[in-house]
Amino acid sequence: MSSSRVLMVLLVLAGCGSGGFRGEFVQACNESGEGSEEFCECMADAADENLNDEQKEYVLAGMRGDEARAAELQEEMGMEGAEEVGAFMASAFECGAAEAEAQGM
Repeated sequence: MSSSRVLMVLLVLAGCGSGGFRGEFVQACNESGEGSEEFCECMADAADENLNDEQKEYVLAGMRGDEARAAELQEEMGMEGAEEVGAFMASAFECGAAEAEAQGM
């Protein structure tokens, strides 16, 4: 199979799969009861735009209650990485405010 066909198959599979990080994040967010579907989607978009892969995995581990993995990732990220995750978590207020405004609150 040519490399262009392999690439096309991978792109199709990625699009049809579980949603990648965004899908995992929205699912974990919904299961944790953190907010509505819209809130979880807003947070997933913000995480995808602002966090690297290690930081995304850390946030997911925390939402899933995997404290051991979260602690391991926190150690690997160091202080700077943890601060970036903290700044991301502050963006939850922006998603919450947007949701409240949409509901007329």
